[in-house]
Amino acid sequence: MKAAFFHGLESKGVSQDKMAILNRYFSEVYVPTLDYRNPNTFRDCLKYAETESPDLLIGSSMGGWMTYCISTMTGIPMLLFNPAFHSRAMEIPYKLGNKKAPCTIILGKNDITISPLKTIEWLKDNKIHADVRTVDMEHRITANIFDASISYVVN
Repeated sequence: MKAAFFHGLESKGVSQDKMAILNRYFSEVYVPTLDYRNPNTFRDCLKYAETESPDLLIGSSMGGWMTYCISTMTGIPMLLFNPAFHSRAMEIPYKLGNKKAPCTIILGKNDITISPLKTIEWLKDNKIHADVRTVDMEHRITANIFDASISYVVN
């Protein structure tokens, strides 16, 4: 199985412990270092998804928003952690498609960066059907929750 992981706005990539988790579940993992201020970032990640067809797109925060947009254009299943559907620090010209795909969203109930309540409201307002799970974490994803969430989606 193949996966792509798109990190958040202020992140510099994926930690070693999360990379080890990804490598346990997937034979191939695409983890680019993203510069969300670069107008080509979305295009490049979409091109990867269209040409390589990973089995799962995973995104955190701003990467969760981008992952959602890419999934609507490709139909690839997604796992989102505290996606920045709202309250983004910057706006990026992403495109939305009309393809539907399985969507699992993990929300940190103690997240003060991306409010889980606002996210649930956004999903309802936009008629988005997703498997939403609220867990005891803040904005940053713990390795244990990352591992359990991937296991839940792939098993």
